[in-house]
Amino acid sequence: MRLLSSLLLAAGLMAGPLAVPAPAAAVAAEAVADPLKLIPSPSSWAADSGSYSYTASTQVVAETGSPAVQQVARTLVEDLTAAGRPPAGRAPVTQPSGNTGDVSLAIDPGQNALGAEGYTISITDRVRIVGFSERGVFNGTRTLLQMLHQGATLPGGTVQDTPKYGERGVTLCSCRVKHSMAALERLIRDMAYVKLNHLTWVVYVKDETMPTTDWAWYTPEEIRQVVALADKYHVAVSPEINLLGFRAPAGFTEDQIALKDRNGKVDYERVDVSKPAVLDAYKKMFDAYAPLFGPDWHIGSDEYMLARNPDNYPQLKQAAEAKFGPGATYDDLVTDLINQMDEYAAEHGKRLRMWNDGLHATAKVKLNSRVVVEHWTTLAGTLSPQQLMDRGHQVMNSTGALYLVRGGSWMNPRWLYDNRWMPTTFAGDIKVGDQPGLSGAKVSLWPDYSAAQTEREVEDEAFGPTRYIAQLTWQATYPEPTFDAFQARVAALGRAPGWEQGRGTPYPDGTYTLGSGATYLTYTGVGKKPSVWKLKATADNYYTISDWTGGQCLAVPYPGDVTDPRMHQQPGTKVELRPCTSGSKLQRWEFRDGQLVNAITQLIVVPSGGQAVQQTPPQSATWAVSAVGAPANLALGRPVTGDSHPGYVVANAVDGDPDTYWESSGLPGDLTVDLDRPRRVAGLILRVPPSKEWAARTQNITVLTSINGKTYSTAVAAQGYTFDPSSGGMVRIGLSSPVLTRKVRLSFTGNTARPAGQLSEVEVYSEGFPPDAPTNLALGKAATGQANGPYVPAKAVDGEANSYWESPARAWPQPITVDLGGTLGVKRLVLSLPPSPAWAARTQTLSVQTSIDGTTYDTVVDSADYTFDPASGNQVTITLPTLATVRHLRLEFTGNTGWAAAQLSELEAYSS
Repeated sequence: MRLLSSLLLAAGLMAGPLAVPAPAAAVAAEAVADPLKLIPSPSSWAADSGSYSYTASTQVVAETGSPAVQQVARTLVEDLTAAGRPPAGRAPVTQPSGNTGDVSLAIDPGQNALGAEGYTISITDRVRIVGFSERGVFNGTRTLLQMLHQGATLPGGTVQDTPKYGERGVTLCSCRVKHSMAALERLIRDMAYVKLNHLTWVVYVKDETMPTTDWAWYTPEEIRQVVALADKYHVAVSPEINLLGFRAPAGFTEDQIALKDRNGKVDYERVDVSKPAVLDAYKKMFDAYAPLFGPDWHIGSDEYMLARNPDNYPQLKQAAEAKFGPGATYDDLVTDLINQMDEYAAEHGKRLRMWNDGLHATAKVKLNSRVVVEHWTTLAGTLSPQQLMDRGHQVMNSTGALYLVRGGSWMNPRWLYDNRWMPTTFAGDIKVGDQPGLSGAKVSLWPDYSAAQTEREVEDEAFGPTRYIAQLTWQATYPEPTFDAFQARVAALGRAPGWEQGRGTPYPDGTYTLGSGATYLTYTGVGKKPSVWKLKATADNYYTISDWTGGQCLAVPYPGDVTDPRMHQQPGTKVELRPCTSGSKLQRWEFRDGQLVNAITQLIVVPSGGQAVQQTPPQSATWAVSAVGAPANLALGRPVTGDSHPGYVVANAVDGDPDTYWESSGLPGDLTVDLDRPRRVAGLILRVPPSKEWAARTQNITVLTSINGKTYSTAVAAQGYTFDPSSGGMVRIGLSSPVLTRKVRLSFTGNTARPAGQLSEVEVYSEGFPPDAPTNLALGKAATGQANGPYVPAKAVDGEANSYWESPARAWPQPITVDLGGTLGVKRLVLSLPPSPAWAARTQTLSVQTSIDGTTYDTVVDSADYTFDPASGNQVTITLPTLATVRHLRLEFTGNTGWAAAQLSELEAYSS
């Protein structure tokens, strides 16, 4: 599995953005004239007189009864129908030729010059698509679909088209995430639409051979469905199952195959290539899964010693030298193992593929030449692309410049287009000449930070890059003079027919209940009484589902919030309310066949013991979605009394206008609302004007209630509430249990911004009130400090557990300062590092300082050691001795046992 960020870190390349190759030499040809505006552009277009019109009477004609032609014809009919142009009869017909207005398909054995994938399209008063093979005819239908997407009338002429490279592809890693079946279908359809023909799918299969509870694994039936669709759309699926990192199948123990260091510590992510059982275990998996896939099998075999010291595994060198002589290394053992597996795969009609980073020029063991090598990186001493081709290998260009990484580096298609990158330019700006050994190139989609983007966001990001690589691998030409012009062509052609299916938001934004009968989704789990939920569509066609105030959102635990950093992906994890965070993708949901599915985990919400948990499909839990009104504000327009500053009367607090406000004449100050009659009260919402001109402030408030207006009881004891414009200037106060009251009084005894109580609205509710949750006062605020390259201080307050701030190395002390935007009360800090186990445990030494003016700082917590351990979420909590009044919050680091710099992924500050 390609873990780009970890490899770059190990190679010391993380100080800057992902490197892209230097401008290619002037070998990139401009495309032939292409008035059809296709992607990829065709090899040739010869215009002729006349035109063709597609109408409701058009038939799709298979010119022979050949099963191959019949299949392509059926697929074309399905796609034309999905595109809104159903042919007559909605089924192909078989006859010797098409009539006026028809589209006919034929295989011509005499057209061998077209090769396996080439085709011609003749456009007169009818359309005729001819290929030497089924794949060629199919590719011609993709071109026709693109033409018809632009209009029903086509110019007369002839397209003749053949590809430059045989492999044009995408790598998709379903390794830290499970892609939905709908997303896999969309990818395959969209690849075929632009003639991408090879999908490397990093995938894990679970059955009796490899029993597992890991949700990211696919069942054999799911694999069959994906491969069947890919076969239909002529996309070859090559599974990648890593030889060097697989788990022990049934009948084998971890002890038989797992790598152990000199102290006996087991590395469960790597196999011990000196153990004979490794090959036997891998063959067992191969025997079980190879029949599910086509002729190619990707064996991975990359990053074997990444972030590991080979000297800690002396058994590898001993075994290598015993077998291959002095100077042999673990790389020779790996290559030998691959060669043995290659022989075994060849006996079963399979061709092996692998990554290039373990192939060294000085190795004693040479890789079998029939293994296809996917070249993604250039490390010192590794074989160059040309050396690999000279040894007889087919080499695919999988350069990191074509990587799209969730939460990490993305390819820069504009730069590549403007500098006329070609598939002959590999990682490290290594250029080769065009030659038969160069099989093609591909875009790679890696989920290094699984919760950083949804699969639909990745689809949207990959839209342009897949078109770019389709053009460069089919024709190796640039059809437009500028990148913007090419993007306009991309946008005009859109997606494959039917691609949008499954990406809709079926319910308009509004308030709803979720459930029916005795089972409703509630703010605290599952119950008989429904809660009111607020649905709001997101830009990537999911929903956020919040309490009706919009303050807390339905979520699964974020990485870093739980002991297991992968807990968010695991079945059985509790689903609960968390403060709404716009950047959190674990707070996004879709309704799929009545089930509620998390956008990241792809797990469904089910009731379990009064709680809502996420579980694997298939499950019977469905949630009826019923529109309802939001709970009524009992205080709106009601009589209200209290002392007021001139011009800021108490009536402003119940007028429904968030921009008018009440202000008391001083402190203490009271405001009392008369609800007209005794009412059940469960909670309150208090607001100050939402304008950013209202700086954040903390007000000390007591909530009192009374039936008769004479005797008052304390419903919520005095405490500080922070009103922050970043959260709409709103706070929620939930009562520990509902009370029956006519009068609700708020007593103010403190305000960090002004010596008076201030409210624009007081809202009182009898039901549907969410539980209170603390607000992170530092989230999204301005952060300053020195940085190591791209690891800037803003990453410590962005709400993303996997991004982080890092100071320059070996330059202590190192402060990071957050401006909270106003003078607030701070009692507790939560400090985090990325939750991945790749971040080994470390101890950082730091102190906590606060300031009102940003100039004079007081130390409120003396310097101390704090241990960040991935086993406990890589998180520490610091409780201040007293509630600190602060605007500028500073942490000063003076040591780190894990790295020669200060490091922090999140700095969270809370008032309680």
